[in-house]
Amino acid sequence: MISLVGQLKKKGVLEGADAWKTAFSNITTIIGNPLTIEERKRLLELVDKDDLTIEEAEELYRLARKLYREYIDKTPDAFAALLYAAYKRKEAYIKHQQTTQPKPPQ
Repeated sequence: MISLVGQLKKKGVLEGADAWKTAFSNITTIIGNPLTIEERKRLLELVDKDDLTIEEAEELYRLARKLYREYIDKTPDAFAALLYAAYKRKEAYIKHQQTTQPKPPQ
């Protein structure tokens, strides 16, 4: 699933993260939201951030899964939110791997 998002992004199908961010914004305003006020605020902070650390990406994914479990049968935004969080988590791990691997000698 994560590689699907990456490939769609490379092919220009996912032009930007605005649609994904909108999905988070839409779903966090639903009455009866399973997130606390603090969790909602943190989720939107993480969504607005471009570069996430691994810890932030894991937190975003955890919050998105919480929304997904509650709303998958109520709105397609739940799946979009989880997909975006999964992509951002993959992006953070790739960035971390690239910065921590030793560079080959020249």
